[in-house]
Amino acid sequence: MYVAPVARGLGAGRALMEIVISHADTLDGVAGILSSVSEQAGPARALYASLGFSVWGAEPEGLFVQGVSVPLQHIILPLP
Repeated sequence: MYVAPVARGLGAGRALMEIVISHADTLDGVAGILSSVSEQAGPARALYASLGFSVWGAEPEGLFVQGVSVPLQHIILPLP
């Protein structure tokens, strides 16, 4: 997920993730949601944590953006 700078802090990311979580919770056989987040994206990591996601692993060179390595955290949200 990417939220444009002009829209950050307005709740768009939270609203989208709440819809994703609600929908995933209705699907038979879905035990959790896996995702990844840049270690440099503090607000995004805080959002995921507030929604119940936890880190299960890290990838030091998980993404390359314009030739620059970006470390990633792999996250999971178990569903009931």
